[in-house]
Amino acid sequence: MLVTLYWRIIPCHHIAGLIWLVFSLAGCEQPNAGLWEQHAYFWFRSDTPKPVSVPSEINAVRVLVAQWSANGDAPWMLKSAMPETVPMPGSTIVVVRLDGVAITVPAADVAQSLKQGLSGRLAGGTPQAIEIDHDSATARLGDYARWLGEFREAWGTQSPIWITALPDWRRSASLSELLDAVDTYTLQIHALDANSDELIEQERALAWIAQFEARSATPYFVALPTYAL
Repeated sequence: MLVTLYWRIIPCHHIAGLIWLVFSLAGCEQPNAGLWEQHAYFWFRSDTPKPVSVPSEINAVRVLVAQWSANGDAPWMLKSAMPETVPMPGSTIVVVRLDGVAITVPAADVAQSLKQGLSGRLAGGTPQAIEIDHDSATARLGDYARWLGEFREAWGTQSPIWITALPDWRRSASLSELLDAVDTYTLQIHALDANSDELIEQERALAWIAQFEARSATPYFVALPTYAL
């Protein structure tokens, strides 16, 4: 199981607040907790035998519920045999991982599988959002945006659609189209350089955040690690 924290500034478009976010990692004074929304990402690849305890300071949990391989094989789905293992309250964001740099499975198939797989786990309720976790190649961002449009049509209006985002996408002319196609995105700014000993390079991270803000007014989160190299 991998746990990652996601932080959102309220309001989202506030670069000064983001500076506090990054520098707080270096031991600076913590900002007012009321300005922050914290999420924990539980990445399960198999059901765990013990229930997960979520700290009270966590506002919502993101839970991996399905994963499609890069070649489009039948997906791995989180089994519903032990619904008490992972909390599924209204504050849960269900995450779908699509491997590879190009999506090979039709959007309608993903939506249908999720509707069927989540019906038992959510006991008739709906998640706070559904998040697509896909590391699209920058050159294919336009295709990804169109896929998301198809997914939204198939998924309906039962819950908002979120995505994860990579800093390199700022180089694409299709970035605005992509971000405008979703309700929220999460920008990963950590552990992106295999040759660096730093989990986060502050100046680069702030520049990436500013560049994404300039391309779209879509609300966003910033993903921070809970681990060390």
